Formats: sequence, structure tokens, C-alpha cells
Amino acid sequence: MTTTEDSGNGSSQPVCLPVPSPSVPPIVEIAVVLLLAVVPDIYSSFLSWLQPFTVSFTATHIWLIVRALQVSAPVLLLIHLTGGNWQEHGLRHRPRPVDVAIAVALVASGYLAAEGVLYALIDSGVDVASDEFNPILDEQLPKSKLILFLTIALSGIANGFAEELVMRSWLIPKLEEVMKSPVAAVGVTSWFFGVCHLYQGIASASMILAIGIVFGAYFVCFRRFWPLVIAHAAMDVIPYYW
Repeated sequence: MTTTEDSGNGSSQPVCLPVPSPSVPPIVEIAVVLLLAVVPDIYSSFLSWLQPFTVSFTATHIWLIVRALQVSAPVLLLIHLTGGNWQEHGLRHRPRPVDVAIAVALVASGYLAAEGVLYALIDSGVDVASDEFNPILDEQLPKSKLILFLTIALSGIANGFAEELVMRSWLIPKLEEVMKSPVAAVGVTSWFFGVCHLYQGIASASMILAIGIVFGAYFVCFRRFWPLVIAHAAMDVIPYYW
């Protein structure tokens, strides 16, 4: 605070200068988001891996939508409150038709990377067949194909938005800032991505880690968010119709 003199009567008036808002260290922001959006999923994934389970179709997809909102809203609010660069997070532009074509290429590249990991595991002697487990394949699916498609499409988009927002759009720029390496940032986020899917088995988690590397590399190179959301949603839907 400082004072200025009034030229009319010589009295001084207090003047309040703006006080800069305290900046939050990136490592603290990373810790908060990990505790909110990643650690709970890793914890439940480990529990599910130790004790395999089957799931209810309705409960699963309602939970995916609720969880997506629970994760996405705080992360978007954090970007806003900390004055984050929306372009850096790939959120400056709205979805465009070309994003669909890019998403198709990402899906194809992701599956090729996953297949490469699968064959590498088989060649190394891993019994992939006994390891594989995916609770979504054991769900009691609705008889109507339309209801099935609409349900998994809605939850797939919600889940794809939330996971790509956290894993690629938010975490990669923050880890780049802390680790000073895009390669390390992609590696760490891909590891998180794979471990969050450990409930599907070690082989599947390793394949999903490879998909995470493909998605992360794309984001680092182009800083576009929406193709990743579309590709992720598509890869959530495809197993139901494969």
C-alpha cells in the first residue's frame, strides 16, 4: 500500500496496489491431479487384478459417465484458475471434421503398436491366453443393439474425454515443464495409462501402455486434443462389436 497527496487540500489518500496471486508449483498441481484422477483408478485396478470380477453393464457405464464428470470438471477449473495456456493443452480449437480422419489413423496406429507388444510377449514365452481378462466382455449386455450402441458410445465419449484430458492434455505439458523432456512425459503418462488398465491382465495393460505411447507422441507433436478423444471413444466401443 502507498499514499498520494490530494492537490486540493494536501491530504494523503491510501492507494491499494494489486497484489499478485500466489503461483502454485507445477509439482503440487501434478500431485493434486494424480490423487484425484489417477491414483484411485490405479488402486482399484490393482484390487481387480488380484481378485478378478465381472461387472454390471448398467452400473459400469453410469459410473464411467459420473467418473468422467468428476475428473474433468476439476481439471478444467484448475487450468482456468491457474491461468493455463489452453493452446498448450490442445483445448483452444473446437472439433473439426478432419479430427475424425486423424482419429482413424490413431486407432490403426494404436492397434498396430498393441499387436507388436502382444507378439513380443508371446515370443518371450508369456502365456497371454491365461493372462487375458476383460470384465466388460462378461457383462450382461442389453438385447437391443441400438441401446447397446448408444450406451457405450455415450460412456465411451465421456470416458475418452476425461482420460485424454488427464493423461495427455493436462499431464504431458505439466510433466514436460517439470522433467524438461517430452519423451519422459510421454513415458510416464503411458505407464499410468497402462497400470490403470491392469484389471484386464498384464498383457492387455502392456498393450494399452503401447497405445498410450502412440497417443502421447501424437499430442506432443501436434497439440490437438479432439482426435484423441474420438480415437479413445472408438477403441472403447470396438471390443463390443469385434
